[in-house]
Amino acid sequence: MALLNAYIGKLDSPGFDFYDRENVILPERISPLILNTREIFSYLVRRYNKNDEKAACLDTLLNDFGAIMTKQELQDYFIEMLSTYNKKSVFNSNETVEIQDILNFINDELEDEISYVLVVYDTYEGDLD
Repeated sequence: MALLNAYIGKLDSPGFDFYDRENVILPERISPLILNTREIFSYLVRRYNKNDEKAACLDTLLNDFGAIMTKQELQDYFIEMLSTYNKKSVFNSNETVEIQDILNFINDELEDEISYVLVVYDTYEGDLD
């Protein structure tokens, strides 16, 4: 069964080029894995469909999307998501990551002056790294 998972990745990951569609290499994951989230997928696809220059389809075959975002943009996005979900888990699984956990990661681990990539990718159950 296909799942949509997300993470925050390093924009400067070795071999990763946000605008290169020839060599599909996803950025290195630095955040906890966000399991089974269609919300982030919808958000990134909307940005891509609006021709946002900081949003891209990273792999057309697998429906992988990403957006270049600053720490502040990531904070704003997940704070909005948190208020929408009223501090509930985004997922229906025992292996959930709370939105608050992602916000804590962003606040504690990310640097203000660096841009990151919010990535959503298609995978199959049992295919998680």
